[in-house]
Amino acid sequence: GNFTNHVLKESIQLDGPSLPNNSTTTIMFRYLNQSKLEENKDYLIYSHQNEAIYGNNKKVSRYKPKWSHHREKRLPQVIIIGAKKCGTGALQEILRLHPQIVSPREEVHFFERYQQYYLGLDWYRKQMPYSYKNQLTLEKTPKYFITPEVPERIYAMNASIKLILIVRDPAERVISDYFHVRASHPNILPWNKTFKEEILNTKGEVNISSYIVVPSLYAVHISRWLNVFQREQIIVVDGDKLITDPLSQITKVESFLSLPHLITSKNLFYSQEKGFYCMQYTSGYKKCLGKNKGRPHPNIDPQVMSKLRRFLEPFNKHFYTLVGYNFSWPNS
Repeated sequence: GNFTNHVLKESIQLDGPSLPNNSTTTIMFRYLNQSKLEENKDYLIYSHQNEAIYGNNKKVSRYKPKWSHHREKRLPQVIIIGAKKCGTGALQEILRLHPQIVSPREEVHFFERYQQYYLGLDWYRKQMPYSYKNQLTLEKTPKYFITPEVPERIYAMNASIKLILIVRDPAERVISDYFHVRASHPNILPWNKTFKEEILNTKGEVNISSYIVVPSLYAVHISRWLNVFQREQIIVVDGDKLITDPLSQITKVESFLSLPHLITSKNLFYSQEKGFYCMQYTSGYKKCLGKNKGRPHPNIDPQVMSKLRRFLEPFNKHFYTLVGYNFSWPNS
């Protein structure tokens, strides 16, 4: 990058025994463009206040090079378990701004797919990015939340793991799921099947077995997790607030993970073009989620929505009781 010779000399420290006289060592440097620099946490350096400092920031006074510690691939200590279409992707991307969090970019689907699960934990570990001892490895697969076998499988791997669940208005989640499936997985929902035809059965009642309704029955799914894990091991993030006030939710997650609060308002900005918050790295590099995120939804028949909300109401109330928080989602 643009380190001065003075900064470069002070930032390099070699661990271990001193080198013999007349010995030489070779240190190789690789240039990264600004976006890659932000994404590659091997190139982070720290001030005495433990704040993440990038590149040629003039305020740097002391340095602790990350590459002086051993890197390896580790099983995740944190998992975002769901829920689908509630902001899991946005939450993961924002948390990746934190220098003490690393996360694979792709969903691994290890615990819910038999073909992956029976490859074993060593295969799962190899899907994780390299990390240092002071970093947390975070994995995200939203389908974990609704798959019955997953809680016990994760517990068998790590009984003290920390779990992140993000939820939003369950009726709105159904709508998002419908249009997402129609756009991305047309083989699951026939093209000629309307939203009303998908969520209502022939009697005009909500189809409780619908592919897009089931994930919104939060109380049913969280009950399975609470039968395996302590409530204190699960944080519930408000997906609606993540859209309007993301920092409040990110700060809550940092506290839950016992991490210093290093993601600030400087890392998030509202994009008028996108209609939601985007990320800004310390260098000034900006990143927004893909075009398939936050897509607008056509209007839904109010009577259908009212019927869906009334159906979901008892599930919502039970969920509030189980997690100890009232989200006050609309009932009609």
